[in-house]
Formats: sequence, structure tokens, C-alpha cells
Amino acid sequence: MSKLKSGFLRKYNTFLSVLLTVLGFSATCDPNSGRMEYGVPHADFIVKGTIESFDNASPIPDIKVVMGYDSAYTDQDGNFEVENSAFPGNQSFLLEVRDVDGATAGEYNALDTVIVFEYPEFSGGSGNWYEGKTEKEINVKLKPNP
Repeated sequence: MSKLKSGFLRKYNTFLSVLLTVLGFSATCDPNSGRMEYGVPHADFIVKGTIESFDNASPIPDIKVVMGYDSAYTDQDGNFEVENSAFPGNQSFLLEVRDVDGATAGEYNALDTVIVFEYPEFSGGSGNWYEGKTEKEINVKLKPNP
């Protein structure tokens, strides 16, 4: 009787092991892509705009614009674009505007401002961790440095 019971338990344990292994693998696989994603949700926050002179509203080239880990220089028309990736939701970014070319295009005072994305709407997301991008456009007027 003990040999019969021992053989039954061995087969029962083998069956349970196989069943749990199959269920474990199927629970960890994404049925749509067959792969797992790790990380946190994120989205791209884009700020673009124009830097102009406070006095005559003329565009200022070669002004450095920094937002988080991204920086850009204004083109001949004073246009710039910077981008940061962050958790999708309400976000605030410090935008630093600096005249770094010296007297070439005139000297202007530095300006720091906070860009707030409140209840942003995202577009172009992947449906997974990437929520897409949102944009904000601003126009900055710099005062000349006397």
C-alpha cells in the first residue's frame, strides 16, 4: 500500500510542478508582444518659442536655453526648442535663458522662469509605458544689459 501511495504522490507532484511552471511562464509574458516591459511611465515635455529683445521685439540669436538636462541655442530668428522626459502628469521645469555670446548680438540680462504643465494632454503614446508628448509655446523678452 505504501508503494502505491508513494508512486501516486510522485506522479501527482510531477503533474503539479509542470502545471505551475506553465502557469508561471504564461503569467509573466505579455500576450501582445511576448516580452516584458520594465520601468516607469514617461512622457516628453517640449517647450519651444522665441527669444526677443524687450526694447524693439527683434529676435536674438545665440541665446542659450536650458531646461533640465536639455539645452539649445536660439537660431537667427530667435527660435528654440528644448525637451525633457518625465513622469506623465503635472510637471514644472526651470527654464534658464542666458546670453553667452558676449557683445556679439548685444548683451542681455539672464532670465529664469518656471514652465508649468498642468493637466497636460499627451499625443502619440505607444499604449504601454510611453504616454506620448505634450508641448508648450512661450515667447521670452530679454532686457538689454546696460
